[in-house]
Amino acid sequence: MATKIITEYSLRPLPKLYKNPTTRIPISSFPTSIKLLPSKHLRPNFPALKVSTPVGVQIVDKDEERVNEFKVQESEFDPGAAPPFTLADIRAAIPKHCWVKDPWRSMSYVVRDVVLVFGLAAVAAYLNNMVVWPLYWFAQGTMFWALFVLGHDW
Repeated sequence: MATKIITEYSLRPLPKLYKNPTTRIPISSFPTSIKLLPSKHLRPNFPALKVSTPVGVQIVDKDEERVNEFKVQESEFDPGAAPPFTLADIRAAIPKHCWVKDPWRSMSYVVRDVVLVFGLAAVAAYLNNMVVWPLYWFAQGTMFWALFVLGHDW
């Protein structure tokens, strides 16, 4: 463990934050064996409940049909088979205004992300607090991830 820290001009000892413990627990005060309680202490004596329960569960015809339909559907699933829709179906489900390309809007997102990166760095450097730095790392990581996504999709 380091006992000295480097300052700007010289080495000096670290300040003691905690005092040395003055009282110690003697080893003889610890138990040498553990005794288990009798089983009657583990289970309290509850009065017996007199409740009748059915021996089995009755299945109605409709429930049986549903169970059989589910078993048929479950057995017919093939993970290697083509899906029941095409890529054209997916593209048709997306609204038309989502396919319009707008370079000004795209560049505004890039500028916004870059300004946020520099703004977060300036705020973290200005506050320079132990609590702020982990928040800065998380926020800055998120913003750099956003820039990576923009660059990757470009």
